[in-house]
Amino acid sequence: APPAARKRYNRANIGITVLFLPVMLGTTWLGETGASPVLVAVGVVLTIGLIAALVYEFVRLMLALDELQNRIHVTALAIGFGAVTLTMLALGFIDALLGFPNPGEHWPVLAILMFPTGSFVYYIALHLILRRYR
Repeated sequence: APPAARKRYNRANIGITVLFLPVMLGTTWLGETGASPVLVAVGVVLTIGLIAALVYEFVRLMLALDELQNRIHVTALAIGFGAVTLTMLALGFIDALLGFPNPGEHWPVLAILMFPTGSFVYYIALHLILRRYR
């Protein structure tokens, strides 16, 4: 990526992530402790807004890339989020077929963790794909 675009993306990504993690975890904790529904709703809206900000910054970075760089990032996205989606699908089938007690108990937490996990796997895939071009 062009140096200015990469610098902007890195700064924004770090700043938003530093806010995102405590807001997401705090909102989850507030929901589990029976806090005020208004406070939990504010936390949910903030969490969704921060995810939207992360997506926005990523799109801005993607628009600054040339064709090869864009292809590399799209491939890494497909691998990262595809792997997480496949894992969730497999867990859903295992849960449905084996009939674990309280099957829905952990699904909200797993669903919330899909985005950060997909992002993490995306970066791993990106690193592995970039090795091909070095």
